[in-house]
Amino acid sequence: MHVSDTRQLKPSQRCSSCWEIVPKTLAQRMHECPHCGLKMPRDQNSASVVLIDAHTPGTGVAARPKPLARQRAKSKSVTRETPATASQDA
Repeated sequence: MHVSDTRQLKPSQRCSSCWEIVPKTLAQRMHECPHCGLKMPRDQNSASVVLIDAHTPGTGVAARPKPLARQRAKSKSVTRETPATASQDA
């Protein structure tokens, strides 16, 4: 059994994707992270933070590696160039 220290973990203020603190009021029901762009209902994000804390080795926020291994990778556009044709000297 795992008991999360929610005062230290701050699941309602922490982003479950990038693990950054994102302050919000109780009236704000959506979690919108300015650091990684994650958008989801606040309660779902909080539950994810507690689950990640319970299933990650180590205890406490200080032991958490940063960035979190579960962090979503940002998509990168790939530009493919056609190989240059060799110029022929006549």
